Amino acid sequence: MRLIVGLGNPDPEYQWTPHNLGFMAVDELANRASIRVERPEGKALVGRGKLAGEEILLAKPQTYMNLSGISVRELLAKYELDVSDFAGDVGRSAVAAGHHPHSQGWQRRQPQRREIRNQRPRHARILPGSAWAAVPSIS
Repeated sequence: MRLIVGLGNPDPEYQWTPHNLGFMAVDELANRASIRVERPEGKALVGRGKLAGEEILLAKPQTYMNLSGISVRELLAKYELDVSDFAGDVGRSAVAAGHHPHSQGWQRRQPQRREIRNQRPRHARILPGSAWAAVPSIS
């Protein structure tokens, strides 16, 4: 199983802003694969299903973008997934595990950052401008 995480902020004021590009991308993947992303688990809303023949877990962390690494860690542990099963984080920022290096959340997480530095997942990031190039077509 692969974990695909869409980054964003849960407050309604962010719903249609670039900050929630990751949530919008996960919603589109969910729509294409008929997956409902609404079950609360690991500080995220999640949905499980198949995409392009592979089992996936879609997640939208509800921890705000700068703390989304906490949610990712909990989901990896709950589903007994390895960091290599973390298929991607979708969002405006292209930094590992959902942390922005200039945020206060990032600064508070220095020990965790050192701990996961050597386990950094090798995965594709889906960024604005090239987002749908990485999304498989489902028919």
